[in-house]
Amino acid sequence: MPINSKEKREREDIYIGNKIDSKNLLENLSYEEFIIICISFTEKFIVTLSKNLSFKEDIYYVSLFTKGKINQEVLRKRRIDAWSKYDLLEGKDKYIQRVIICFLYPDIINSNNEGIDDFQELFLNLLLDIKDGLCIMFFDFLSNHAG
Repeated sequence: MPINSKEKREREDIYIGNKIDSKNLLENLSYEEFIIICISFTEKFIVTLSKNLSFKEDIYYVSLFTKGKINQEVLRKRRIDAWSKYDLLEGKDKYIQRVIICFLYPDIINSNNEGIDDFQELFLNLLLDIKDGLCIMFFDFLSNHAG
């Protein structure tokens, strides 16, 4: 998706958030469907930016939870471990861990559609912290999965 120079002056996360809204990409998605897309994007494009194996394990726990294979208590323990590791991380890995931690809260999957805009804003902001261009990649990913 080419961005012209006027658009580049706006922060990438804000620009992409507005573009998602203007294209009505979330209109036909439930909150849960949107979160699953965010998890999938995180697994494919964010976790792979690091050699830290615990990120893959964290996403695996998230996947187990979304499939009903583990309960909230197991996910909660994993989240506590992830927060402990977060304090020891630096740079890009710290930002990656922060994105993943979002999905280690059991109620992230069970929220109502009214929270979709808030999570979209948070997710895009966290992507921008990790690396320029991730918000644009997410827009393309979401466009391909929201139809």
